[in-house]
Amino acid sequence: MNRSDKYNSRIFQTKLLGEKAICLIGKEEATLFYDNEKISRKNAAPGRIQKNFLIKVMYKD
Repeated sequence: MNRSDKYNSRIFQTKLLGEKAICLIGKEEATLFYDNEKISRKNAAPGRIQKNFLIKVMYKD
């Protein structure tokens, strides 16, 4: 049984890499995620992830 079935919901909270995360399943839920008036991404990723991503972008061929 997956969590969507367990909680009888297409949106649920969990932890990823020790950080609180919200999981969305489906097209309508994805539309909600990409609505900048409803979702804030500022400081969404931990600093170590942001730093690693920035280094990869800077040295990309």
